[in-house]
Amino acid sequence: MPVFKLGSVTTYPGGYFDVPLVIETSPEIRNFELDLRFDERFVLKDVVGNGRYEMNFCPFSGGLITVNGNPDGVPVRDECSEVAVLRFRTEADSEIGPGNIDIVDYLVYSSSGESIEVDVVRCTVNVRKSYGKRLTTYFKENKVEGILLISIILVALIASVALADHMELFGHHYVHYDSKDPTCTEVGWDEYDVCSKCGHSTYREIPAMGHDPVYHDAKVPTCTEVGWDVYETCSRCDYTTYREVPALGHDPVFHDAKKPTCDEVGWFEYDTCTICDHSTYTEIGPVDHVYAATRYGFSGSEGTAYTCIVCGGTIVLEEPVDVPAGALWAYGADGEPVTVSVLEAISVPVCPGDTVRMPLVVSTDPSYTNVDIRATVVYNGAFTLESVDGTGQCLTVFGDGSCEIGCGTRLSGGHGALELVFTIGEDVPCGRYLIHLESAETVTSGGEVCRAIGLDAILDVTEK
Repeated sequence: MPVFKLGSVTTYPGGYFDVPLVIETSPEIRNFELDLRFDERFVLKDVVGNGRYEMNFCPFSGGLITVNGNPDGVPVRDECSEVAVLRFRTEADSEIGPGNIDIVDYLVYSSSGESIEVDVVRCTVNVRKSYGKRLTTYFKENKVEGILLISIILVALIASVALADHMELFGHHYVHYDSKDPTCTEVGWDEYDVCSKCGHSTYREIPAMGHDPVYHDAKVPTCTEVGWDVYETCSRCDYTTYREVPALGHDPVFHDAKKPTCDEVGWFEYDTCTICDHSTYTEIGPVDHVYAATRYGFSGSEGTAYTCIVCGGTIVLEEPVDVPAGALWAYGADGEPVTVSVLEAISVPVCPGDTVRMPLVVSTDPSYTNVDIRATVVYNGAFTLESVDGTGQCLTVFGDGSCEIGCGTRLSGGHGALELVFTIGEDVPCGRYLIHLESAETVTSGGEVCRAIGLDAILDVTEK
């Protein structure tokens, strides 16, 4: 909390004296107004600012005045600063003895304009006898003849009395300052006094303590986490030599995609890191076997063989499956054969920056003349699926390397095709990339929904 302090002084009847006004621990005080009350033996003659404040005062009756300090430049920020000197005169007929100058009320405002609380310290004025004046009166009353003799004696007595009484009448006017503890980097000091007249000081400096170091081991950075060198901190302050070492980042190795088959899993293209175990590997499970039926219903003979159009494997059933003749079928979730459609994306070669038209072949029940296709397409985020070439197309792109397509196509003997139009990014590394079909189904014009099995495609990205 700021402290407004009036320095104590000594004077004599008829004499002048200065009272320093000091602000301690100032939080950038902008302006202030002080009400001072003092003994009627004293008369305030002037208020002199230190250059930072423009000072003025307004006297009232009964020894009460108001002193105003208005800003004249930068607000006071010093730990201790004398901002003004109050210049008084002592009435010639003043009684001998102490008197007080008190700050009885105040208004103090910070640099932001907010009113703040302060402490105040009164001034004690000690009125002493004036020995020089007593001697002059003595000689007048005794009518000593001889102006020269009176002058010599008077001068000698005044000089000797002034010398003897020098420390009390003309001594230091001290302003007291609080102590400050030293820090690691800054000096401190004990309590001390400074004379407002001559600058005499009892200041004694305490050296800075220096840091109390605490040592910390280094940490090697990883691909994803920062590290640091060996460093020190201080147990007393926030000093540190800490220096961060940035994360290394991954050192990627590209791996080609692989199409899943009926018997083996596949995966998207992915990266691994030569430094850590980071991997973007995403596995895709095997696709279902899709068999071609050669008989309608149960008219086939026992032991009929069916061939998978994906892997070429065959199965022999004691009884033929109950599906339309020529239709494709797979085992359903309950283990029973069900009619399915096949969506097969055809692999094509491509170069970075190319626009490629990928055929999407539809195989379904030979009795269908047209179907609507609904499917989710998953692909590398560096590719952009621009359009689907089909009837009544609907394309919803999610921006994360996936989209939903919906469109119709005409069929001949249960077969048809449409095209997916991709744009390949300019900065795509060369390699094999997977176009994955999932959540697929076909819908006939009569509203019959048939599960579709998607056969993925590979895009071979090569240099131009």
